Amino acid sequence: MVLPAIIRINNLIWITLLVTIWISGCNLFKNSVEEEVIRPSWVQSRPSDASYYIGIGVTSKKTNPFDYSMIAQRNALNEIAAQIEAKVSSNSMLFSFEKDTEFTDEYKEFIQVQSSQQLANYEQVDVWEYQEEYWVYYRLSKTQYRADRQKKIDAAVDRAKILIEQGNKNRNERKYQQALQSYFNATEVLKPFLGESIQAEMEGEQVFLGNYLMKQFQDINSDIELRPKSREIETYWGLGTERSQLEFFLGTKEGNALVDFPLRFAYSEGRIKPRTGITDVNGMTSTEIPKMISTVEKQVVMAKVDYEELWRMKHDQDALLQSVLSKLEVPNARIQLNVNAPKVYINIQNKQHNSALKPVIISGLKKKGLGVTATKSSAQLLFTLKSEMSEGAQNYGMSQIDFTGRLELSDLSGKVIYQEDLSGIKGVKDNYSNARKDAIDRAARHLEMKSIPRLYRSLIK
Repeated sequence: MVLPAIIRINNLIWITLLVTIWISGCNLFKNSVEEEVIRPSWVQSRPSDASYYIGIGVTSKKTNPFDYSMIAQRNALNEIAAQIEAKVSSNSMLFSFEKDTEFTDEYKEFIQVQSSQQLANYEQVDVWEYQEEYWVYYRLSKTQYRADRQKKIDAAVDRAKILIEQGNKNRNERKYQQALQSYFNATEVLKPFLGESIQAEMEGEQVFLGNYLMKQFQDINSDIELRPKSREIETYWGLGTERSQLEFFLGTKEGNALVDFPLRFAYSEGRIKPRTGITDVNGMTSTEIPKMISTVEKQVVMAKVDYEELWRMKHDQDALLQSVLSKLEVPNARIQLNVNAPKVYINIQNKQHNSALKPVIISGLKKKGLGVTATKSSAQLLFTLKSEMSEGAQNYGMSQIDFTGRLELSDLSGKVIYQEDLSGIKGVKDNYSNARKDAIDRAARHLEMKSIPRLYRSLIK
């Protein structure tokens, strides 16, 4: 009975050994199959061909289970577009901006984005996928690309010529805003080709179209002029200018007003409000400085015709084309501001306090750069002080005088610039007479050390 049991155990061992060997063999076979997966040569090493732009796109099927093929195609086409270099020719409209690196990069980025969106006549060479990988191979004939692009250039040139001719007609009729809009439209049509040398026939001669278009803009600029109502004005820091002081006229060289033209203003010392204006029926528009906080003696307000705003009146936002327009020379003008310190007329209503307080006030104002005048008619600012003193309690042989008042700084129109209630100023001495002198001295120090510095800050902030 022992022998059959031993035989059964041996058989079980052999069966287990055979199963183990079989499983190991399967795993070895599986690994060998995986190791023998052959990837296409274009997956292993990027191909090159002087006659084609080549794009290889790859994506993960696990990460993008529903649109992996579309993503791979997009990646391949973006790679093709990246190889299409945007150059700026010396006979193109954009050549004068070539040294502006930021602008050139913006133009090249636009060309690349447009190329990836408008590629045509490319061909799919191959597709390969394995487990989680999806690969696609596209190519575009360089000859085919140049032919397609030339067709687009020819169509754009035909359309641009019509628009430019319409602009020339409007310019000859002195319809300058309509002329500019026609030139803007032509620039928009030529936008993808502004960096290229495009020849066309205009007015019976061959021209580089981009340069010709630039000349039309400059010809309009030579036809019109922007001039200030006054080239120089006298003004004062701490105060504002009126709109009537900062007026500009836009018109033709013959003096005819140009209506509904946008202007943009700038100020040498910072922001100005309003920053834009539209010419009225008389060709006039203006800006103002509500408060001049800079004490610089020579300041400038500038104005220029705003081509960017003129563009926005009829067109959608376009950062690239508005950058082009911002670089054009346009009619401009300036007004010089001769900035003076304002003169202050001092009015101390309590005459008993005048002799003690006025010299201190004059000295304090002059230390801050303000002028002082004895006549109200020659002043720009009014310094008014209302004050009184009252007797307080007597304690332990000491007498107290309370000084109260109200200080007010205003302009000649009555607008209050600074005001302060004077309180808590007390004179304490052995009798009321000496206490009054002490109270006046304390009031004078308060005005000099606190009130006048606060008043000055209110003028320049």
